[in-house]
Amino acid sequence: MRIWQCPSRILLLALIAGCGGGGGNPDPRDTNPPAPATPTGISAIGAADSIEVSWTHTMGASQYVMYWSETPGVTAQNGNRATSGSSPGIITGLRDDTIYYVVVAAANNVGNESAVSGEVSAQPVATWPGRITTVAAMPGDGQLTVTWDDQINADTYTVYASTHPEGRKEIPFANATSPFIATGLTNGVTYYMAVTASNETGEGILSQPSEATPSAPVAGWTRQTTISNPYLGVQDFVADLAINENGRAAVVWSTRFEGGSTNSVMSLNHATDGVWGEPMTIGSLINGASVAITPGNDIHLAYSEDSENMLWRRYRDGVWSEPVAIHSVDFRDHYSQPDLAVDDLGNVFAVWVEADVEGPVFFSELWARRFDAVSEEWGDAVMIGDSVASISFPSIEVGASNQAFVAWLQDTVEVDLELEEDQPRRRSLYASRFDGTTWHSGEIVGRDDLVNWDSVNEFKLDANDLGQASIVWAQTFSTDRTSSSFEIGGARFDPALGQWSAPEQIFSDDLGRAGNPDVVVDPAGQIRAAWRISQPYRNEGATYDDAMQLWGDIELLPIDIGSADYLGLEVNAAGELLLMWASDFPPKGVFVRWLAPGSSEWSTTDLLGGYTDGSPSTQVKMDSSGHAVVASVFTVFRNGEWENHVFAMLYL
Repeated sequence: MRIWQCPSRILLLALIAGCGGGGGNPDPRDTNPPAPATPTGISAIGAADSIEVSWTHTMGASQYVMYWSETPGVTAQNGNRATSGSSPGIITGLRDDTIYYVVVAAANNVGNESAVSGEVSAQPVATWPGRITTVAAMPGDGQLTVTWDDQINADTYTVYASTHPEGRKEIPFANATSPFIATGLTNGVTYYMAVTASNETGEGILSQPSEATPSAPVAGWTRQTTISNPYLGVQDFVADLAINENGRAAVVWSTRFEGGSTNSVMSLNHATDGVWGEPMTIGSLINGASVAITPGNDIHLAYSEDSENMLWRRYRDGVWSEPVAIHSVDFRDHYSQPDLAVDDLGNVFAVWVEADVEGPVFFSELWARRFDAVSEEWGDAVMIGDSVASISFPSIEVGASNQAFVAWLQDTVEVDLELEEDQPRRRSLYASRFDGTTWHSGEIVGRDDLVNWDSVNEFKLDANDLGQASIVWAQTFSTDRTSSSFEIGGARFDPALGQWSAPEQIFSDDLGRAGNPDVVVDPAGQIRAAWRISQPYRNEGATYDDAMQLWGDIELLPIDIGSADYLGLEVNAAGELLLMWASDFPPKGVFVRWLAPGSSEWSTTDLLGGYTDGSPSTQVKMDSSGHAVVASVFTVFRNGEWENHVFAMLYL
C-alpha cells in the first residue's frame, strides 16, 4: 500500500482520490457540486428570425443558459431564458427589425449556474420566403384544385388565378393551404395558377404558373384523365387509339427523347368500363405502333422494334402474349408504320412498310396480312405495293364483314441517294383491298399527272359495312418546291363495280394551304369530307350527292369556339356524326358537336377538357356502336418541371 504525505496528515491513497489545492474535477460523490466557471469567448450573429450564439466550452457544464432581451443590461433576473446543450445555441422566434442583447451562463447537472458572461448583441436577418416550384393545377367544374409543397420559412400562402400564360396576380385567394380549391372560375376559360409564400418579411416571388381549364361534366363523356406517367421527352405524339362496342379502349403513344427517333419509347394504356389501367411500356427503339380491339375484347398490337421486324402481341383475359414476328426478312433494312383494323367478326387486318437500300437506290414495299378469328392464325403475308422510292402512312379500314381497304402515299419518282440535294418525289395516292379471299395489288387512285414538285401531303380513308369506301387527300402543286396552288381531292369505291372512281376535285385554292383532310362514309353511303384552310383561316366541308354523282357546295364547318388547329370526323352505325376539334389558342381545349341523322341542326358545342396542343397528337376514334375515345398529348408545368402527359376521354 502506497502512502502519500500531505502537510497536515497522512492519507491512504486507497481512501483519498487526491489532495492539495483547488482546480481538480468535482467529487462525483458530491450531491451539490459548485457551479462551473463563467463561459468566455461569447459572440452572436443574426440568422433568419433568430440569433446564433457561440462560446467556449466550460469544464463541468452540462448545459448553457442564454439570457436575452431587447434592451441592454441583461441579467439572469430580467432576461428571457433559452437553453442549449452545447455551442452554438439558437434563439428563435425573434423579429428581424430588432437588436437583441445576450449573456450566457454555464450550468451543471444539478442546475447550479455560473455568473453570466459579458454581453453581446446581434440583429436577426430578414429572410424572404423562397419561390415555390412545385405547383400543379387540376380542373373541375367551375373550379381548379391547386397543390404545392410548403416552404420552411413561410407563414401563409396566396393562390393567384390569371388568364395570362405568364401568370399574374389577377384573382387572389388568400390564406390558402395545399391542396386548395379555387372556386368561382368560368368553365371553358384557361387559367394559369400560381402561388406565393409570405412571412413577416413580406410576400415572396410568384411561382411558375400551372395551367388548367375548368369544365362542366358532359353527358356521356368521362372527364379528361391522365393515362400516362409524366415524362420529359422532347417529342411525343399519339400513335393510335381504338374502342369497341363494349367500351373497351386503348391508346398507344410515342415519346422521342434527346437524340431523335432512335431513342423513342412506345407506351400503351387500356380502359375497361371507363376505368384506365396502369400504362405499359411496349419497348424502346419503336418505329410505329398500331392497336385494334375485337368484339370479344381482345387487344391486338403491332409494332416495329429497332426496325428489324414487325411484331404482334395480343391481350386476352388480363395477360399479354409474347411478341411474335408476323414478318421478318433478313435482308430488309427497315420495318415501320404498321396499321391494324378489325371487322365485326373479330378478324384482324394488318399492313406495314418494309424498306431497303440497294446501292444508290432506295425502295419500299407495302405488305399485308390477315388474322383469322376462327382459326386464330395469321394468313400469308402478301406484298400489295412497291415503290422505287418511299411508301408512307399506310391506312387500313374495314368495310363489310371480312373485307378491308388500304390506302397509302407512294413516291412516283426514283430517288438517287448519291445526290445530296433534295429531289422531287411526286407523291400520289394508292389503294388496295381484301375482298374476303384475296389481297389485291395496289393501284393509283390519286392523280397520275403529277409533274415538278407536285405532291399529296395528307389523306384520310373510311369505309362502311356496305363495302363502300372513300379517300380524301390534300394536294399541292409546285414547280419549284414553293407551293403555288392547293387542292382537296377525293376518290370513291363502288362495290357494285368493284373499282375506284377517277380522282375528283372537291376544292381548289391558289391562296390558302389546304390540310388536315378527313372523311366519313355513313351506313347509308353518304360521304362527308372536311379540311382546314390556312389563308384566310377557315374550316370547310362538303357532302357527296350520290343522286347527282358530284360533290356538293363547300360549307363552313360549325366550329364556333377556339381555332380548330386539328379536326376529326366520325360516324356510327346509326348515322350520328361526331365532329371533334382541338384548339391550342384561348379558349383552349377539345370540343365536340353531334349531328343526328337526317338533321341539319348541330348540337351545342361541348368542352371535353382543356389539355391539348391542338396538333394531330389529338385524335378521335368512334366504334359503330357510338362509343368513342379521344386522346391528346399536352405539356404542363407541374412539380417544378415541364411534364408531358397523355390525356384521354371516353364516350360510353
